[in-house]
Amino acid sequence: LNSSTSLDVNSDLTINGNFNINSGGSLKVNGSSTGNITYNRTLATTNWYLISSPVVGQDKDAFVTASGFASGSGSNVGFADYNNTTEAWSYYQSGTTGSGAFTQGEGHSVQLATAGDVVFTGTFNDADASIAVTNNTNGFNLIGNPYLASVSVSELLTENSVLLSESTVWLWDQSSSSYV
Repeated sequence: LNSSTSLDVNSDLTINGNFNINSGGSLKVNGSSTGNITYNRTLATTNWYLISSPVVGQDKDAFVTASGFASGSGSNVGFADYNNTTEAWSYYQSGTTGSGAFTQGEGHSVQLATAGDVVFTGTFNDADASIAVTNNTNGFNLIGNPYLASVSVSELLTENSVLLSESTVWLWDQSSSSYV
């Protein structure tokens, strides 16, 4: 699927071979899905971006190895998790192994050494994602869209109103390096 193209499948989907979706493309399946999907997310600059895996089963170590992330101080790589409990970023370390697959709905911060794509390969996510959120000192939690289609922010806020101290969503604007 090309960018800005969507495909709605109103039955089961069986993928034989390669099924690629380019940045901005969308897939909805009203049934079951088998086979691997590759999602290419374009990061147009070397600024920091917030991402989440839109497929199930993508191994973090393979993802980092293939992505060409920027190098930081020491062994830090331009791939980080936000720890909601300690309110701090935890950077992936060069040479790490055994990290396992991405958790659906978990957000990450990434920075490439040169602009390009980050590539996710796995199966279609047709399940609800459940991410623990905390009401810590700063109240921030980093979550992401675990699907190959957009998620309604108003539904997200309505469904989680009991968990949230305020109905606010902050989005990262990489062009200005700030939250909006």
